[in-house]
Amino acid sequence: MQLSFLLAKIIGLIFIIISTSLLINKKNQTLLFDLYKNPKAILITGFFEIFIGIFLIIQHNIWELSFRLIITFIGWILLIRGIGRVFSPKLTINTIKKYQKKPLLMNIMLLFIFIVGVYLVYMGFAQ
Repeated sequence: MQLSFLLAKIIGLIFIIISTSLLINKKNQTLLFDLYKNPKAILITGFFEIFIGIFLIIQHNIWELSFRLIITFIGWILLIRGIGRVFSPKLTINTIKKYQKKPLLMNIMLLFIFIVGVYLVYMGFAQ
C-alpha cells in the first residue's frame, strides 16, 4: 500500500504542474497541438503511454473505492490510449483537432486534471 501513496504523490504533482502550465500559458497548448500533428510524435508518446500504463496495471491494479482506484484507472486509460495511438495515429490527430477547435472543452478537461492532481497529492501526503 506504500506504493499507492508514492504514486499518488508523483501522479498528482505531474497533473498539477502540467495542467497549470497549459492553463496559464496558452502558447504551451499550441505547442502541444503542433506536436501531435506529427505521426512520429504520436507513435512515440503511444509507446510511453503503453509502458507507463502496463507498469501501473501490473504494480497497482487495485479496485477499491478510494484514491487507489483513480491511480488504477489512470493506468488503464494510459494503456488504452497508448494502444490507440500506436494502432491509429490518425484517430489521435482527429481527436486533437477537435480539442483545438474547442478551447473551452480543453480548459475544462485541464481544470478536471488539476483537481484530480490536488486530490492525489493530498491523499499521498496525508498518510
